Amino acid sequence: MNRQRLRSIKQRGLGYLSFEIPVVSMLFLVFAFLSADMGYVLYGADFNDRACRDAARSAAQASNLAAAIKKVNAVLQSHKGNAMVMSGPSLLGPVVYQDYGGSPPAQTSPYVTVTTTTTINLPFSPIRFDGATFGSNGNMSFTQSYTFPIVRFK
Repeated sequence: MNRQRLRSIKQRGLGYLSFEIPVVSMLFLVFAFLSADMGYVLYGADFNDRACRDAARSAAQASNLAAAIKKVNAVLQSHKGNAMVMSGPSLLGPVVYQDYGGSPPAQTSPYVTVTTTTTINLPFSPIRFDGATFGSNGNMSFTQSYTFPIVRFK
């Protein structure tokens, strides 16, 4: 009798296991998709941040607005990404080159501000979680702005 009882417990355990494996597999698949999308999000944000910072640093080396814009465009061209994954960083708004006409007020230094944007394509999107939707068209845009002091000031 003891062996028969052990056998029924063992068979019941296999029955639960046949239910748990598909459920856990589906949850694993959902987490894998979320992880892939979050990886793209982190990569896109970091990519845009690096491009904007490099462009602003380069513009801070310029001696006037026209030279700053040329330097920003050159840096943004060098930061082209994979077109299937994301758009290359682009300038959002004008480059703010404030040199105060050569004589800045006291306690103020001349500065340059650059704002860029990048759009990434999420592979498993849109993601809907608890009523919130992330990546409504399968795309997500990032915007970053940096301000640096002008180095070559007249």
